Amino acid sequence: MEFVGQTVGQGPKRNGLTVKQVGELTRPGRYSDGNGLYLHVRSGGSKQWIVRYTAAGHKRRDIGIGPADAVTLADARIKALEIKKTIRAGDDPIDQRKRDDSEHTFEKVADEVWRHNRPSWRNPKHADQWINTLRSYAFPVIGKCHVADVTSDHIIEILLPIWLSKPETSNRVRQRMNVVFEWSIVKGLRKDANPVQGVAHVLPKRRRQVRHFPALPWRQLPVFYAVLAAQTSVSAYALRFAILTAARSGEVRFAEWSEIDVEQRLWTVPADRMKMGRQHRVPLSDEAIMVLRCCEGLHDRLIFPSPHTSKPQSDMAFSQLLNRMGYVNITTHGFRSTFRDWCSEAGNVPWEVAEQALAHQRGDATERAYARSDLLDQRRRAMMNWASYAISTE
Repeated sequence: MEFVGQTVGQGPKRNGLTVKQVGELTRPGRYSDGNGLYLHVRSGGSKQWIVRYTAAGHKRRDIGIGPADAVTLADARIKALEIKKTIRAGDDPIDQRKRDDSEHTFEKVADEVWRHNRPSWRNPKHADQWINTLRSYAFPVIGKCHVADVTSDHIIEILLPIWLSKPETSNRVRQRMNVVFEWSIVKGLRKDANPVQGVAHVLPKRRRQVRHFPALPWRQLPVFYAVLAAQTSVSAYALRFAILTAARSGEVRFAEWSEIDVEQRLWTVPADRMKMGRQHRVPLSDEAIMVLRCCEGLHDRLIFPSPHTSKPQSDMAFSQLLNRMGYVNITTHGFRSTFRDWCSEAGNVPWEVAEQALAHQRGDATERAYARSDLLDQRRRAMMNWASYAISTE
């Protein structure tokens, strides 16, 4: 709808608007501030700043520079002057914006963030999942939008269909969109607040769920371990080592010979492979040393290489092994729970020793500042007893 230009009152300059007028004007139309700057009052009551100009090779054109409730009169005048400078330099502001919009769409900025962070992610699978979740859920809605134009309504449109049915996925999508918009703000591509912030408050409330990994009851471990010890695959050796050390899957699958000190009977896992980002020393039992002996000569660097690629075992290796053994209802991570339950119910292992063995973060920051010891000697006794129980005939 075309509105007729109108001039209101006298301001600090000829035909200029005042801050009071900007706030009080309600009649639909365009109100001139001079120098091509207009306040556009729509019939619905919303107000937007517009700059009218004539560029070389074009008829008269209008370009919006933001809503009046977000852009002050003073800022609008500055933006209008910047547009005039662009025109005098021989460029068209609308054409320039179109070029900028095509370069800074959410899709392109997300891809830039992904490529920037990918070298710092240890797990290639996580790196692929990071961008793929955005491709699947965010790009269809906002992929072609300029990052400055995305609103909270867009974010809700993306998250609402999966908020209750796929809570973990929706959390990841939200977190990754948040990173993209924080990046955009820092880079100066977006002036408004991060549209992801606060949307959880208007989405349906979830019931809190605690995820437990299916675990083998500790009383069944000796029988299971005997069946496992009869296997001679690399994945079977790796799973035995994981059980005996109560380590996480990735810590074991990527383990290297350089990390093993046979004389000290110690495995030192580097910080970059630990969940908490701190180096972790693991005492090795006689049974764990024997498992390592079985793997000597398989690879010059990796302890448990894939027999097909000479690379680390995949994250599916253990689950495939458990399926072949007929244990379809337990997970590798669940053996850490098996160990923890044994510590509490049968091993007589103090809480802090068990938590340190699992490389969990203990206490608050103050407690951790004073608790400098990693309780290695106590953990060594616990792991020896754990291994003795695993290979027992109970």
